[in-house]
Amino acid sequence: MFETNYNSVLEKIEKFEIRDYAKTRNFHNGHVSMLSPYISRGLITVSFLIDFFSHKGLRYNQIYKFLQELAWREYFQNNWFLKKEDINLDKNQVSENYNEIPLAIVNHSTGIYALDQAIKNLYEFGYMHNHMRMYVSSIVCNISGCHWLDASKWMYYHLFDADWGSNSQNWQWISGTSRSKKYFANQDNINKYFGTSQRNTFLDTSYDHITEVDEPNQLKEKSKIELKTNLDHIKSDSFSLNQNLDTVIYNFYNLDVNWRQEKDYNRILLIDTDFFSKYPISHESLKFFINLSKNINGLKIFVGTFEEMIFKHKPNRLFYKEHPTNLQYTGIEDKRESYFSKESLYPSFFKFWNANQKNIKKLFRES
Repeated sequence: MFETNYNSVLEKIEKFEIRDYAKTRNFHNGHVSMLSPYISRGLITVSFLIDFFSHKGLRYNQIYKFLQELAWREYFQNNWFLKKEDINLDKNQVSENYNEIPLAIVNHSTGIYALDQAIKNLYEFGYMHNHMRMYVSSIVCNISGCHWLDASKWMYYHLFDADWGSNSQNWQWISGTSRSKKYFANQDNINKYFGTSQRNTFLDTSYDHITEVDEPNQLKEKSKIELKTNLDHIKSDSFSLNQNLDTVIYNFYNLDVNWRQEKDYNRILLIDTDFFSKYPISHESLKFFINLSKNINGLKIFVGTFEEMIFKHKPNRLFYKEHPTNLQYTGIEDKRESYFSKESLYPSFFKFWNANQKNIKKLFRES
């Protein structure tokens, strides 16, 4: 489902039927880009995609909705950069079910066909349609009453596009902790967008009554959320730095093939044990990440913390990309590129979008 060769990713971008995105994106077989894993791992960037499509001669109204979806990602990233660890604060959700998730979700046995199949696909392919992610988090938080924080880590764990900023804030948006209402979807909505005609599920009710639905028996049994990244099979490469060269650091959020290619560098992929302890990912997600890293020539793997890497290899001058998970890094920070404002917190996405839309719109032909 997800190629790991960089040229294949470029072909995927080229073939993306972006004109059909707006009207079909919410359907399970709609024309979605399938690019989010590559954006999350930093192989490509939002700015790269905006530049790419701006040179295609597209009218703004042909690409508007896709640009808005990219803006959602940038909005969440901006919040993460400015709030840092505060995006994980427990706020506004009254729940006794911390560190728990319905067993029926984990075992894909809710009885809702489309949802159960989507969870199977998540485990196998590291992918879940964005609309389905909303259904799952709504059921977990708003029907079953589980807390968003640890439940969202379960989904993040399996997603190839694992991005803590986007994932955690999406779950907060669904559970109503970052706004004044919760998101609900009923069975009619699932049937419409996922091509089923199912009836008599616990979601088979009207929107007038869905907020009153009691937790169904299918969801009452809970499973503790225990997640761990197994790094035992990943070993550091044996290498010494060329002390005549500067050093650049890649990591889980930066596999940018085009970064600092103007000259030779020592190139190190940091498999940060502290980071993966805090934000664990599945074996399949780790495998996808490692395979993507093979697009970078001369990359050497170091397994350990940033501080351990510095102590062992003592780079003369080190460069890294700005990211909220790199706050402990020392060296020279390359600021992230963005067409969107990075200096201010916005109280809602649409205030963020309205503040930035003019700069984006001028890159494209008039509607």
